[in-house]
Amino acid sequence: MNNFEAHHALVGAIAIATSAYIYLASRTTEAKAKRAGARLAPGPKRMFLLGNLLEFPKDRWLETFTSWGKQYGDVVYLNLAGVPMIILSSLEAAEDLVGKRAAVYSGRPYARMVLD
Repeated sequence: MNNFEAHHALVGAIAIATSAYIYLASRTTEAKAKRAGARLAPGPKRMFLLGNLLEFPKDRWLETFTSWGKQYGDVVYLNLAGVPMIILSSLEAAEDLVGKRAAVYSGRPYARMVLD
């Protein structure tokens, strides 16, 4: 391969890598929320593609989640390599999201019974 062909191969590889990066970045939960006009709950800073996977505790979850709750608030958002996770640090937050807004956050259609 001559110098000219090597240069074109390098430019092509950079173009493919850039396109793949842009595509993957547009598919993240953060990008989807931004397009929908929504805001994600606060949480630890996420790395591209890995999210919070390296920060996620292997043991002593209670201490880590309690610390994050104090730092970021009652609702903490994590992303574990593409798997979104919400940590609720207070009973009030859990009752609000699970009890009062269950139909909004469950992701399942509400089935109305005959006697409802």
